[in-house]
Amino acid sequence: MTLQCYEEWSDDPKYYHTKITTTPGCLRLSTTQWSLLLEGKAVDLDKSLGKGFELSLSQPTISHKVKSAGDWVITTNLWTRALTFIMPWREEEVREYRDYMSDIFRNHHYSVHEQVLDFNCIVQLLIEQ
Repeated sequence: MTLQCYEEWSDDPKYYHTKITTTPGCLRLSTTQWSLLLEGKAVDLDKSLGKGFELSLSQPTISHKVKSAGDWVITTNLWTRALTFIMPWREEEVREYRDYMSDIFRNHHYSVHEQVLDFNCIVQLLIEQ
C-alpha cells in the first residue's frame, strides 16, 4: 500500500502536496520536508527542529542541528505526526522504531548519543533506498 502511494504521488507531486497541505489538521512543515515525505525519502531532522515552516521559497528555513536525544524526540514526533497524517497505517511501524531508538538512547550514556544520532541517519538512508 505504501509503495502504491509513493508511485501515485510521484505522478503529480505538486497536486498531492497541495491536496495534503490544505487538508484541515495538516502540520505546517516546509515545502522541502513535505516533498521528502511524499517521495519516501528521509526527512532532514535538523531542519525539522526549526520553527517548522518557511516564510517563502526564497528564504531559508530556520534550522538547528539535532544534537541530543531530546532534540531527536522533538523532531521525530513531528515527523511521525506528518507521516501518519498521510499514511495512518504506518503508525505502529513508526512507533516501534521510535521506541527502539528511545531504548538505545536510554541505555547509553549521553556522551555517545551523537553516535546514536549518526546510526539513526544511516538507518533512515538505508530505508530510503
